Amino acid sequence: MEREIQKVFEANLSTIMDFELVKSEFIIKNKRIDTLAFDKQSGAFIIIEYKRDKNMSVVEQGFTYLSLMLDNKAVFIVEYIVAIA
Repeated sequence: MEREIQKVFEANLSTIMDFELVKSEFIIKNKRIDTLAFDKQSGAFIIIEYKRDKNMSVVEQGFTYLSLMLDNKAVFIVEYIVAIA
């Protein structure tokens, strides 16, 4: 069910959230980001994770992804450039 929600959300990402899809299932440093998007209005990358259940580790996961983005800005930028090309 999680994967189906992801597919529908990504297919309608620009309509629902006004974000650009950069990559689905983006892997960096052995971590998998469900959806990597870009918000042109704020000029920021957006990480979307889909969860079936309540999970207290989601905050920790968010900090992990923030750290990955800050430490690997160039990788995220290259992915964005490839996506819009």
